Amino acid sequence: IVVLVFAASNSLQSESGLVTVTMLGLVLANQTSVTVKHVVEFKENLRVLLISVLFIVLSSRVPIGWEQLGQVGWGGLGFVALLILVVRPAATFLATVGSELNHRERVLLAWIHPRGIVAAAVASLFAIELAHDGIYPEESERLVITTFLVIVGTVMVYGLTLGPLARWLGLSREDPQGILFAGAAPFVRAIAHTLEKDGIATQLVDTNPQNVSAARLDGLQAHYASIGSEFVHHGIDLSDVGRMLAMTPNDEVNSIAAMEFRELFGSANVYQLVPPKKTSQRHRRIPEHLRGRLLFGPDMTYEALQERLDKGAMLKKTSLSEDFDYNDFLEQYGESAVVLFALSDTDALKVATAKQPIELKPGLKIIALVDAPREGSQTEENGILMG
Repeated sequence: IVVLVFAASNSLQSESGLVTVTMLGLVLANQTSVTVKHVVEFKENLRVLLISVLFIVLSSRVPIGWEQLGQVGWGGLGFVALLILVVRPAATFLATVGSELNHRERVLLAWIHPRGIVAAAVASLFAIELAHDGIYPEESERLVITTFLVIVGTVMVYGLTLGPLARWLGLSREDPQGILFAGAAPFVRAIAHTLEKDGIATQLVDTNPQNVSAARLDGLQAHYASIGSEFVHHGIDLSDVGRMLAMTPNDEVNSIAAMEFRELFGSANVYQLVPPKKTSQRHRRIPEHLRGRLLFGPDMTYEALQERLDKGAMLKKTSLSEDFDYNDFLEQYGESAVVLFALSDTDALKVATAKQPIELKPGLKIIALVDAPREGSQTEENGILMG
């Protein structure tokens, strides 16, 4: 359809096909009747191939030498500087008047506009038209050279400076430690509340309105939505989030959440609860390669966590040192204690998994699930009851 519309548009009005297919893309991206995710995935791979070939073809038509560069001279470099330092900032600040963007965000937007394949293609087309029948041959060549100078200049300037500028403006997170939770059950809320006290940002998503209301009453950021919805991707601020933990009672939902956020956070930062034991292979609906990393321990299913909650289990936060190591911790709280998370001196969060437990050494602050203390013991004062 795209090729057909492109050809039909060009037949009606010369060189209007690019505008037509661009409008078609805008309509396709903003409609809600048909899913286009598979189109986007296919296009991403195809685009790399086509644009790479197109750049080679277009650049091969450009005679680059000292003589040609001399045609543009300092004026060409000044033109690139004008685009970067004046035109782009002016356009950005005018376009964002009245928006909710703050000053720092507008500055960052003003510093993002590398030119690319569209500029090269249009300049080459104009050059062909200008040079047609020998009219303006020098000007057409100068246009193409200037355009490629703009492409190289903007890509180099923005590519080398955008990262440092974002960090200087405080709009970049090198290693966000926050967690997106799929599910807001009582033990999930207890975990999120514990992490929040140590400065770890949390976001909870659940389709159970009672769980969401309870989380909000606890002062947590909770959202009534499906974890796979577009709202979670685009309606929630995930700038401080670097991990996703799927902790719903439904193993299929947990696996879908893991697959959904694997691309955003990376497979190493996507986790889900251990699925319940199945008696036969035919009941294991989700294959292992489609799951996230299994949380906490080989037996830490949703049912197991719920059972320990019902018995009064609690979260205990403990700092390990040379005088009080993990063996001392187990002596005090028993072999049933399960380490869930650990915080290092640099506030880097580590998540325990079934296949890769945390290396527990002095200097770490661990968050563990321990059985309910005996009545009147001092442990009860320092823990968070999961109920």
